[in-house]
Amino acid sequence: MLEFTDEMREAIRMALDERAFCIVGTADREGWANVSYRGSVAVYSGDTLSFWNRNRTLTVTNIEENPKVTIFYRNRQREANWRFFGHARIATDPDERQRVIEVTDDRELAADPDLKGIGVLVKVERVIDQAGRVVLQA
Repeated sequence: MLEFTDEMREAIRMALDERAFCIVGTADREGWANVSYRGSVAVYSGDTLSFWNRNRTLTVTNIEENPKVTIFYRNRQREANWRFFGHARIATDPDERQRVIEVTDDRELAADPDLKGIGVLVKVERVIDQAGRVVLQA
């Protein structure tokens, strides 16, 4: 079983403060890519990342059509560079959705005060570093 390192957990937790926003990459069923910055990426559990999607965007549609997702984290100050590969799904269970809200930075949630957004869970299967070396794998 894959388990995020303490270094990864801390880096992602501090990403918003350090202006090292994660980039989420999705693709539709035909393979057309969509990438977007997400300040709301958080560690949901030992092998799962989450993010808050404020509204129904191409990201959500792509996940419904093709659950394969890549989340890119890079921070020069920390000398950290990881790509997290996994399968995403919408958090439809109320408890899961609430947990996504709990782990999401309050500054991101402030942009959606009525919490009408969509929680997304990404079960990570592989993490590679800047050199393309696998550093974690399920």
